[in-house]
Amino acid sequence: MELVQSKRSLRKVLEATHAAVTYHELYKVAAADIDSQLEFGVQLRMAFSMEILLKAKRAFIEAAKKSRRGVKDVANLSEDTKIPEKLTIPYSDAEDTARELGLMNPIDEGVGGPELTFSQFLEFLRQLRKGQSSSVSVRAAALV
Repeated sequence: MELVQSKRSLRKVLEATHAAVTYHELYKVAAADIDSQLEFGVQLRMAFSMEILLKAKRAFIEAAKKSRRGVKDVANLSEDTKIPEKLTIPYSDAEDTARELGLMNPIDEGVGGPELTFSQFLEFLRQLRKGQSSSVSVRAAALV
């Protein structure tokens, strides 16, 4: 009624109105931003201890160095560096690491699979942790 009496147009009202963001929405945006900046996302941190994640990273680096001897970028990798997105390791090394971390039975026969990037490798380990078989885990990792 006040708007009608003051003869304000709808456009003037919209210009003076701004969206009120709730704290819940702000926290949600901040959490999503932080998760994207973490080396190991929230899902991985819920599935594994930081010690296991660092062991997995070291194993990935060692496997990459072993399979790509003489490649300059790989030789300089360390635990403190960010792993290049396109760097891959052989699937057999991923299985070996899963066995070392106790995520795969030592007598399980490997199913074979594609080379895995670091994010695919971590998803493979996460799926094994959830109780998936190695064949299901490698298919899930390929979707990452």
